[in-house]
Amino acid sequence: MPGFLKQIQRSKRPRAEDSPIPAAVLDTSELQRILPQILDDEPERKLEIVRKQDQAGKDLAEQLMERRLSESAEELLRHVTEELLSVERGVEFTEQLLRERIVAVENTESRSRKDQETVLREIQRILSPLQILQPFIEDQAVSEIFFDNHRSVKILRAGQLLESPLTFRSPAEFSLFLRGMPQGEALLRDLTASRCTLPGGLQVSVLHPAILCGEEPRAAIKIPRKRKVSFYELLQSKVLPATVAAWLAEVIAQGEANLLIVGPGRSGKTLLTSALLSEISSAERVTTIEEIPEFVGSAINVEQLVSRPADDGRGVSVSDLFQIALKRSARRLIVSELKNEEASHFLHALEVGFRGCVASSYGEYSEDGLWRLLDLLTQFESVPERSLVRRISRSVHLVAVMSIEDGKPCLAELSEVIPSLAAEFSVLPLVRFEGSEEGKRMWRLMNDRSYWQERVAEKGVSLRVGPALLPPYGPPDGLPERKR
Repeated sequence: MPGFLKQIQRSKRPRAEDSPIPAAVLDTSELQRILPQILDDEPERKLEIVRKQDQAGKDLAEQLMERRLSESAEELLRHVTEELLSVERGVEFTEQLLRERIVAVENTESRSRKDQETVLREIQRILSPLQILQPFIEDQAVSEIFFDNHRSVKILRAGQLLESPLTFRSPAEFSLFLRGMPQGEALLRDLTASRCTLPGGLQVSVLHPAILCGEEPRAAIKIPRKRKVSFYELLQSKVLPATVAAWLAEVIAQGEANLLIVGPGRSGKTLLTSALLSEISSAERVTTIEEIPEFVGSAINVEQLVSRPADDGRGVSVSDLFQIALKRSARRLIVSELKNEEASHFLHALEVGFRGCVASSYGEYSEDGLWRLLDLLTQFESVPERSLVRRISRSVHLVAVMSIEDGKPCLAELSEVIPSLAAEFSVLPLVRFEGSEEGKRMWRLMNDRSYWQERVAEKGVSLRVGPALLPPYGPPDGLPERKR
């Protein structure tokens, strides 16, 4: 039984008086049948989740309350900030140096001791970016922070772009904040989009004002979130139907089919990959390859390889990580995203015997994802396109397409790749998203017979019609011949 179904069976088992079947005889097949009904009949629980999310947002705002200063302290802070910006950052500003700078500002003697202490605390906060950003970092729902200017700081929280209560008093204070980051001076000098890594794996990119239609720089910080995701959570948010989740869980558990996940940015590719990773047996040795560490698996033998930008001239690329992974004894590879030369390394790994692997890429539909993978390969391999199509189609077995529907991730299509000897890709659609009816997402089973459906059915799990999965339009197609 897939692991997420065991979790559901423990936490969602209906009582005998409430369930359409007695709890004592509840088995996996019946659980799959009544699961969507159980989840849909809990409006109060869903409302409680929304309330908790709203409260978390309010708590975040309280932590970032407005910093009110007296007029004299505001004026002193402005002068100190401008004076610090004129100083070369050759050394770190210790508290003693900051006190000397504050005292050195004109007319400081006429300021109160309280104003000087207040300005000292504010400057220390500005020069410690992680301290100011700590509420965002601690909020697990926040994944990115966008600094548009000193008045506008937005956050991507639970998939929604929100204006945050954090602001800076002036462009000078904002500039001082950016300079306070590791390698901040270098980031602000570089006219191209530069990037660095902060402690904790925070990825920072800065745009110089010279290439923007404005007078202030812009910055973005990506916060890596390592959170274990299960199919149980995907079912709660209706990313895919229950019977498809059970089938994919069995596919990844068997470890024979290689899966490519495609879709636009923020469509849930990492979400689905993490759920698949949670279904791999803890006895298997798995290697994950990522730019930002986001995967959390249940397998004991997991090696997490993470690329590093060349901040100090000694970076490690995703392609380098593939070379390392191939020398290890892992059986599976889980790759965050194929963008460049690593696409060639991934295909080579599949051809030398890796099975049960998962990778993601961009694409709008199944064939589009395969064609984009082909385009990447043609940049680094000087072989006929027909040969690459044959190699891809016999190595990648399933394609899952993710999309965004009503602002939330959704499985748009699941297809099986048919090995081809021609210069065209051939796929057999298995499941396709139909739309929403009265707030309920519906999918359709496009074909109920295929090579991999029969392979998985041998283990007792079939891809079949369910409450959210409609039957095929017409008679089932014949089983396509799988060329070897």
